Amino acid sequence: RAAERRMAILAAKFSLASGHKERDLNHATRNLLLAEASDWGFMISGGTFPAYAQRRQEAFLAEALGSLDRAEAGREGEERRVRGPFSEADFRDHIPRPGDQA
Repeated sequence: RAAERRMAILAAKFSLASGHKERDLNHATRNLLLAEASDWGFMISGGTFPAYAQRRQEAFLAEALGSLDRAEAGREGEERRVRGPFSEADFRDHIPRPGDQA
């Protein structure tokens, strides 16, 4: 939940971003989606490969947070080839809209 809030804050702050900052924010978005949208929670709570699921979920979250750190600090991250799930993710979708819950 804290990562989602931070993503929303940075998305609003850097809504006009381009270049490496846009790339890092989009990378963070993809990794947040991968951490949240999968069956990791079910696998953990249901006892189906819980250690593996926990590691994968934490890895996606750590990657997202690292990308947010780079974007916020203005550091350029390495360029990644984007493919797979959520390859078209746009960080601007996290910009809060009027009436959104905090």
